[in-house]
Amino acid sequence: MACCTTVAAALPRFDAPSTEPALRVPLPAQLSAVPNSYQLVRLMEQWAERFGYYDGRIDLSADISAFSTPECALLPHAPLWGNKPGRETLIGAQAVRKRLKDLHSVFTIVRTDMHLTLRPDGRAFCLYYKRDANLCCATIDSAKNLFVGETEPDGHGGLKVSRVDEWAATDPSDGLAVLIKACGWPAATQPFAPYHGFGAV
Repeated sequence: MACCTTVAAALPRFDAPSTEPALRVPLPAQLSAVPNSYQLVRLMEQWAERFGYYDGRIDLSADISAFSTPECALLPHAPLWGNKPGRETLIGAQAVRKRLKDLHSVFTIVRTDMHLTLRPDGRAFCLYYKRDANLCCATIDSAKNLFVGETEPDGHGGLKVSRVDEWAATDPSDGLAVLIKACGWPAATQPFAPYHGFGAV
């Protein structure tokens, strides 16, 4: 199941006005030339803030419309989330937040080995990381996965996240192959770069 749609090359840029806040973590140098790179990373940071990636706290009453579309949803591809191939279903963004809040009430979620790349057309981002769910001193569950965020123009000169797909990947090199083969990203996509953001420790 493809996770993205081919986008025409001639797209407007949505670059950061000088009044925008600084990013929490500097963008890897090799990705700075990608159109909309600031906007994409800022969207990632806003997602992480509202989905508890930094501190495990999720306020379900908080508005997420500043960075996501009303229809925004996540699709975890098998075997992630215990899904079987061909039986995956989209989960609305607010439902994902509720599930994460429930998980954080029991487990400590730790993300490590974070890497980042951006689609060359400047309309999608992808993170690779290892995720552990810890209870006291024991790791109860572990996974290595891609977090692929698609965007669309918000009508006001910016972008919003419209869909997220999660895919299993053994390492960043395997993740790049998944992006190209399963998601239709161009072969010219930059390799993943180390990135200590998005709640990584």
